[in-house]
Amino acid sequence: MDIFQAAQAGNTIVLEKHINDGVDVNETDRNGNTALHYACEASLSCVKLLIEAEANVNPVGRKDNTPLHIAASLGEAAIAPLLIDAGANIHAENDYGWSPLQTAASRGDAEIVQVLLKAEADAYEDKIKNAMSAASQKGHSACLSILRDHLERPILEKASGNAELSSLDTVRL
Repeated sequence: MDIFQAAQAGNTIVLEKHINDGVDVNETDRNGNTALHYACEASLSCVKLLIEAEANVNPVGRKDNTPLHIAASLGEAAIAPLLIDAGANIHAENDYGWSPLQTAASRGDAEIVQVLLKAEADAYEDKIKNAMSAASQKGHSACLSILRDHLERPILEKASGNAELSSLDTVRL
């Protein structure tokens, strides 16, 4: 079992052996994916191991997807914050021009949409509107509501990150 198969299978024992044996954690397969891309399909423990082994959290793989795109597309809400905390680019765009936020909104994953918005993913109004369009086209009303609420937060709260300012209803976008 190679490093990619171990990561995809969630086999931490084999993955750790590869890491300890000096296998390059940033090696790519024939599709351009790294072990981290595969670990993001469902293995939180493998993602942790790879990040600890200094895996690049922003490699561009098949169809220009990053590991964060993979986590967003598969609903891996526990994995997305790990990647973000390790420095994943929340604004990266894939072949389709979609960010992880648009990917999550398109599949109706409200939890990941919230995680990404909290990290200021696609802080630009037009990018959030694109995510709203993706959610709307597929009938994902919960995601649409979260994105709309995010756009309507008071300007001062967004700028300062100060939750106490949320009571200032007079200053709205």
